[in-house]
Amino acid sequence: MIILLCSIQEAQSFSECFSALSYISGNAVTYELQLHLLPFEDLEKITSQNLCQIYLPGKDVITKIHYNDISFPKVGEAPVKFVYQYNQEIIVSFQLTQADYSLIINKQNAMYELWYDVNLIKVNNSVGNIQHTKYNGTGCFSDISMVYTIYGDIDINVVPNNCVVDFSTVSISLDYTTTTQNFKIPIYSCTSGCQEGEYNITSLNFKTITIYRVKKTVVLTQKFTDFYKAFIDNRLIVISLNIQFDINGVETTIKQTIDNKIAADTWNCVASDPSTGTYWGMHLYSVLNPFGLFVQVRDTLANKLKCDTSSAVSIRLDHYMFDKQEMDREQQTLTIEQFEQYVGIEFNATPAYTRFRDKIFVNDSTFSLIVLSFLDADEQILYEIIQYGKVYMGCMAKQELKVYSDKVCAIMTFESRADCRQQYADSTARNHISLFYTQNKQFYFIGFFNFVREINYSFPNYELCFTCDDQTYDITYTDIYVGQSCVDNIVLLKDKLRRKQGADAGFFYCNNFDNFASNQIATMYNGTWVPFSISVALVLIVIVISAVYLQMAQR
Repeated sequence: MIILLCSIQEAQSFSECFSALSYISGNAVTYELQLHLLPFEDLEKITSQNLCQIYLPGKDVITKIHYNDISFPKVGEAPVKFVYQYNQEIIVSFQLTQADYSLIINKQNAMYELWYDVNLIKVNNSVGNIQHTKYNGTGCFSDISMVYTIYGDIDINVVPNNCVVDFSTVSISLDYTTTTQNFKIPIYSCTSGCQEGEYNITSLNFKTITIYRVKKTVVLTQKFTDFYKAFIDNRLIVISLNIQFDINGVETTIKQTIDNKIAADTWNCVASDPSTGTYWGMHLYSVLNPFGLFVQVRDTLANKLKCDTSSAVSIRLDHYMFDKQEMDREQQTLTIEQFEQYVGIEFNATPAYTRFRDKIFVNDSTFSLIVLSFLDADEQILYEIIQYGKVYMGCMAKQELKVYSDKVCAIMTFESRADCRQQYADSTARNHISLFYTQNKQFYFIGFFNFVREINYSFPNYELCFTCDDQTYDITYTDIYVGQSCVDNIVLLKDKLRRKQGADAGFFYCNNFDNFASNQIATMYNGTWVPFSISVALVLIVIVISAVYLQMAQR
C-alpha cells in the first residue's frame, strides 16, 4: 500500500514535466506521426520534489499514442523511446503504414502515455491539438531543369527527394505563365522505348523518376506551338513542373519552378573533343563596360564554329540582363559570314546598362541570359544555344593600340575601383588580343595572341606589349588569317596603318575579368611611320631649306 501511494505521488510529480499544450502533428505523405512534448510552463517555480529536474534528465522514456480504438506502436511492434531533456521541447516520431494512417487522419482526440524508469511509473495526458499536414511538396526536388529541342520534345530532368506520390490518381503537366494567362501541356507516362529513369507505367516509384518527358504528339501540336512562341518572345517566362494527385481524398500538389532552361546540343556546337577532352565549342558570357556590353562567344578567337552551320543563313543573339526588380533586353542579328568574322558581339551602352552597373557595384545581383538562335531564310529557328550566368563588370575605361617596329603594345586605362584592384590581385590575368583591320565593312584578322602577365591595376595607364613569340596558332582557324605567318600579318598591319592612317585597324582584348572591342585607334610609333600631313610639312621644309641653300651658294 505504501509503495502504491509513492508511485501515485511520483506519477503526479512527473505529470508536470510537460505542458497541457503538447500536440500531435501528422504527415499524410510519409505517414508519420510526431508527438510534440512541450515543457511545462512553470517548471522553474516547482521548488519541492521537482523530479523532472532531479531524476529524469538522461533517462529513457517509453512512449505510446492512444486513439479510442487503436494505439501506436501496435502490439508486437518495437517500443518507441526518447531520452528526457529538462525544460526542452521533445519530438517523438511514430512511423505508420498507409492503412493505419488512413484510420486516424480524421480523428480529433488522442492521448499519450509515458513510462518512466522501465515501466515503474506511468503518466497519461491528453494532447492539446492534432494537426495533419496534407502535403508539403516544396522540397520534393533538389534540382530541376528543362532540356528542349526547339519546337520539339521537352525533357524535365529532376533530382528527386523522398516524397510519396499516389500515381493511381496523378495528373502531371508542364505549366507556364504569360502576362495574361496560365497554360498547361500534359505529361503522360512513357509506354515504350523509355529512357532509364523516365516516368513510365512500369516504374512508378517517385524516388527513381529523373525524367518527365513532354512528348510532342499530333494532338498536342498547337499547345507546343503556343508554348514555343511564348518562350521565344520572352525567355524569362515562368515555367514549372506540376504534379497533382489525391491522398486520402485530399487533392495534393507538387509544383516547382524551372529556372534552368537548356537547349539540346543537337549540332554538337558546344561539345568537347572526346579524345582529348579539349573544349572546342561556344562559351557565352557577358561583360559590362563603361562603353557598353560585350558578349564573348568563343574563348579568345573568332566566332567561327567547328560544327556544321551550313543550313543556317543568320544568327540572332538575344541578351537579357535582369535582377528581381527589372530587366533589359537587346537583340542583334548577323549573317553567318558576319558572325564568324567577329570576336564576340558588341552592344552599345543604354540607360539600362548604366542602372545595372550601379546595382552591380552595390550588391552584385545582376544576371544574364544569352540565347544564340541559328535561323533559316524564313527566320525560323533551326538550332539554339542558351546560357545563364552572372554579368561581369569590366574595369577597362580606355585603351589604345600602338604598333612599333619590333612589337605591338596595348595601352590600357583602368577604372579606379577597389574591386578592380582586388580581382587582379587575386589572380594573374591571362590575356588575349586579336588584331584586325576592316575594309569595306569586312573584317580581316591578322593575329591572335595569348600570354600570361601580371597587370598592375594601381597604374593609371598600363602598357602590355607582345611580339610574334606570343602568337596563338589554331590550325582549324588559319583560314581566317590574312597572311601566311605572324610576321607577314604585322607587316600588313603596318602597311594598312601607313596608307590609311590607322582609320581601319583595331583589336579585341579579353582576360579573366574583361573583354571589349576597339576600332579605329591603332597608331604607329618608333619612326616607322608618320602621318601624311606631317610628311607633307617635312617635304615643304626640306624644299624651302634647299632653295635657301642654293641661293646662298650662288652668291
